[in-house]
Amino acid sequence: MDSNDSVYSDKDINVLREVVQILKNTAKKFGTFDYEGEVALSKGDLKPFKKKQLAKAGVIVELPSKLENVIGGLPDELKQEIQSEVRGFAVEAQKYINGHSFLGVGLSLMGDEVNDKNDLEMLIDRIMFLGNIDQ
Repeated sequence: MDSNDSVYSDKDINVLREVVQILKNTAKKFGTFDYEGEVALSKGDLKPFKKKQLAKAGVIVELPSKLENVIGGLPDELKQEIQSEVRGFAVEAQKYINGHSFLGVGLSLMGDEVNDKNDLEMLIDRIMFLGNIDQ
């Protein structure tokens, strides 16, 4: 990657890489819990399904605190954009945990079609684009 192609400093790009890694790890956990929950549901096991839904919500609720110290040095506008999006995910997940949401932890994180990217994956793509970060 040629850092001259980005409007961000090398330090910012390194931070964005770390943010992307945290988000990818979270997306992977989210996907694993989602899959395990769907398997349980297909067997008619509602208790394990609910447990996996709560686990999905938990990884999303933890996300803002995982990113807090990492994104501190980013330019304010970029930092606020990331924080706003991730906090929005966390608020919806917390509503589910608190029993105020009956739709499960979709958080709009599930694409409309099977192969669609969810909102978390789209955020990852956007950050990678902004920082000109390769896969």
